[in-house]
Parts: sequence; C-alpha cells; structure tokens
Amino acid sequence: MRSSNDETEVHLRRLSEKNARYEEHFRSGDFQAMVASFYAPRFHMVFPDRQAVTDHAELAGLFAEYLKTIREVKLDPKVTRFNESCDMAWQLANSMLVPRDGSAPVECRYVVVWRRINGDWFCELDFFAYGFLQ
Repeated sequence: MRSSNDETEVHLRRLSEKNARYEEHFRSGDFQAMVASFYAPRFHMVFPDRQAVTDHAELAGLFAEYLKTIREVKLDPKVTRFNESCDMAWQLANSMLVPRDGSAPVECRYVVVWRRINGDWFCELDFFAYGFLQ
C-alpha cells in the first residue's frame, strides 16, 4: 500500500520533532530519557572509532561521557526516505558536536534507519562518521 504525500509529511514532522527532542535531551544531560525515547529496544549504534553499542544503559553512559567535553549536538537531516507503507525510513544527515571549551565544532555525518513501532518512530541503526556529507 503506497502512502500519500500528506501521510509522508506527517511522518517527516514527527521525525523532525524526534530529532529536536534528541538535541534537547543532550543539552539537558537526560540521557536515559534520550535513549529510551529515540532508540528502538533492539538497535545498533556504530562509531568510527569504537565497537558498536546495542545496549540502552551502555549508550546512555557513553553519552554522559561525551557531555563532559561536548556541550551540544546539532542535527541537520538532508534526505529522508520512507518505504511504501511508511513504517520504515532512512535519513542522511550532517551533525555538529559543539565542544564545551569553545573550540571549533566537530563535523559529522550519519545515517539513521527508523522503524515505526506502535505509532512512534525509533532508531534501529545509527551510523556516524567524521566529516560532513559531500
């Protein structure tokens, strides 16, 4: 069943709201809420310089470590595509990690695979690397 443009727009808004809450949770340091509201029960977060993380508690702890040096995360989605039934999506984006010490932001790019679970969107795969999308 093909989704309508109106339905796609609704889901784009929901993903945009989800990304905004992610940024807010990061700034506030509420990583338990961020991880629980953003990441699916079964997920993979893939890093360029460490092992993949698949556990909510481990990921929340990792973000808490980042908060010691990173003040803010800014997400800038560039492309979002949905499958025909609008229950999965992928997103290509840039992000900036803003350091606490005032040094230059760290440019990153990422791919997120989203799945709609009980009407809400959750990240199943989060892969990021350093440098912006070209």
